[in-house]
Amino acid sequence: MAKQIPQKELDTILEVITRFPDGISLGKIINELGIPISLRNLQYRLAALVQNGYLQAKGHARSRIYLTTSQEKNTFHESTQPDNDNLIPLSDISKKIQKQLSLPIQARTPVGYNRNFLDKYRPNITSYLSDSTKKKLLELGKTDGECPAGTYARQIINRLLIDLS
Repeated sequence: MAKQIPQKELDTILEVITRFPDGISLGKIINELGIPISLRNLQYRLAALVQNGYLQAKGHARSRIYLTTSQEKNTFHESTQPDNDNLIPLSDISKKIQKQLSLPIQARTPVGYNRNFLDKYRPNITSYLSDSTKKKLLELGKTDGECPAGTYARQIINRLLIDLS
C-alpha cells in the first residue's frame, strides 16, 4: 500500500503556489515553503497534485513552472483517501458522517450542544439511549462463546510472545 502524503504538506505547497498566479519554479517553491522537505519528496508531491488536477505544470526540466487550477485545495483531501467501501460496509448515514468528519475543521459548520439534554441525565436513573437501541447494541456486541472480555487480545499477545521467544 502506498504511503499517504500528509495533508498539511499538500496544503502548504498549494498555499505557496497560489501566491504566484504567474507560476513558480521548483527552486522557488523549496525556498518559499518553510518546511524541511527533500527535492525528491517535493517532486513526488507536486506530481500527485498535477495528476489529481490541482496544479498545472508548464515547461520541461529546469524551465518547468507550476500553476494552480480553479479547484479548491481543500477538496484534494477527499480524492486521496483510500476507498473505504471495500474495507468496512457502512450505511448511507455512516458514509455521510464519515465524509463530513474528513473535511478540514475550518470547512465544518460549528454546532453547539443542548445544555437541557445534558442536565436531564441522572446517573443510574435515566439513559441517553432508548431501550431498542440498547438491545440492538447488545446484540451487535456479543461474541462467539462464553469468553470473558479481553480474551481475544490475550490470545494474540500470547502468540506474539511465543514468536518472540
